[in-house]
Amino acid sequence: ALALVVGVLHYFEVSGYSRELWTLSVQEQKAVSLKTENAFYYSYYEETVLAPSVGAALGAALRDSRSEAPDTINAIRRFNIYQEIFTGLLYRALVALVGQEQLPDP
Repeated sequence: ALALVVGVLHYFEVSGYSRELWTLSVQEQKAVSLKTENAFYYSYYEETVLAPSVGAALGAALRDSRSEAPDTINAIRRFNIYQEIFTGLLYRALVALVGQEQLPDP
């Protein structure tokens, strides 16, 4: 019974937070609302989506100098961001196929 009560309370907490989060109108506010590690990984996805080309996106991830400055590292291997890069490239492909206006914000 206690687990059920805690589960219901957790559901209301998460749904309230999500409702507030996704009703924000500005994309930057959505990104800022992410918590530390989530924001870190989201930044690689966003960088992949917003890069001027696929080559620039991959180059930025392979030669990352912002996360462990002043060293330049391979962020894909170091932080295991394969899924963020893949998802960002998939989003870019969908934009090329159907257009930006048909897709949600990245």
